[in-house]
Amino acid sequence: MLVKRDLLRMAESFLSSALHLKDHFSARTEGDMGTDANKGRSSGEEILLDRIAHKIVDRGLSVPAVIFLESTKPLNSVGCQALNFLEPLVQSLFNIKNYNEFIQLMENRSNIEELICRIETLEEERKQPKRG
Repeated sequence: MLVKRDLLRMAESFLSSALHLKDHFSARTEGDMGTDANKGRSSGEEILLDRIAHKIVDRGLSVPAVIFLESTKPLNSVGCQALNFLEPLVQSLFNIKNYNEFIQLMENRSNIEELICRIETLEEERKQPKRG
């Protein structure tokens, strides 16, 4: 027989998981919520974002990458779970050192927006003629 205390514990657990899911499927970004977009981002994460942006721009994939990132922003949590699921396969086929860091970085929508901004900035710099 369930006791009142057990029912309260179950309700608490349900509400906390429902709030957690609400955050994952919300269309709002951290920037919309009034928090600093760079808050909590380490220098290693900044370097990783720069490396990814540079590789995308160097390969001429800026437009497809921005379209892909913009269209999948609302599903970033699901996408990161898929990346976690595929990790053994990806790691066995490719030697990717920062795979787990990349997954953790992409779980945060503000990081996705930051990556898009860096790609666009690098693309603009690449298109501008060099002066000198």
